[in-house]
Formats: sequence, C-alpha cells, structure tokens
Amino acid sequence: MESIEEIIDNLESELGLPEGSVILDETKSWSLYCRGELMNAPVGKFGAYRNYLGGGVRGEMEHNGREQEGTIEAGEKFMQALREIEEVLNEGCGDEAWEKNTGVLL
Repeated sequence: MESIEEIIDNLESELGLPEGSVILDETKSWSLYCRGELMNAPVGKFGAYRNYLGGGVRGEMEHNGREQEGTIEAGEKFMQALREIEEVLNEGCGDEAWEKNTGVLL
C-alpha cells in the first residue's frame, strides 16, 4: 500500500500540479485540495472533501469539479486519492465505521 505522501505525489504528477501544491486537511472539514487557480477553477480550494455533519460524522465524499471548466475528471481523481488516503489511515482498524481512524463516514 502506498503512503499518504506517495498518493499525493502521484496525484500532483498525474494532474501536472507543482510539487507540494496538494494539501490534506485532516480537520473536521476533511479535504484534499489545491488552490483553485492551479486548476483554472473559480474557487479558492479545488478538490475532494467530506462535509462534517456533527457528532463525529462526516458525509459522503464530493468534489467541486465542474463541466464549465472541464474539471470533472480532475475532481474525480482528487476523490480517488482521498479514498486511498482513508484506506491508509484506516489500515488495521475494525470493520465498523466508528472503529476507523477517519471517524464515522457515511
């Protein structure tokens, strides 16, 4: 299994982003993103995320790619990378959602 750093490096390489431009936010907002301008997107942060719903629960994974900017595929790549990061973080945890290091995920 790849490390978190390798997953991020691969994503940057695949999307042609500068090294160190993709950030993993492990707070309640739980996201993997880069500055929107790097993707020619009219957003401050571009990437994938799980909204925090309260009570230790995070919602479904989403991305903010849009057809207008041609960034749907890039958004999906951010989502895949975030899923892989969650797998790394949850390695060795129990099967139940509340046993996982990433918290309760829907």
